[in-house]
Amino acid sequence: MQTKSHTMSNIELTEMWFDGKFSEVASHITDSKEFMEKDRLIEFCLYFHKYVGRDELQILQKLI
Repeated sequence: MQTKSHTMSNIELTEMWFDGKFSEVASHITDSKEFMEKDRLIEFCLYFHKYVGRDELQILQKLI
């Protein structure tokens, strides 16, 4: 089991999203120190938009 301090890659978070773990992805983003840095959050959002799509990014935005 992963702890909140575990740094997750964009790929890991995206795979979790594809597996239907929407709330877990949102929780990781809102609860981790990693995503308190704006550049990390922006980097992930750009990646997520590219590989998952705008509609899904808007859903993620509502969850966080």
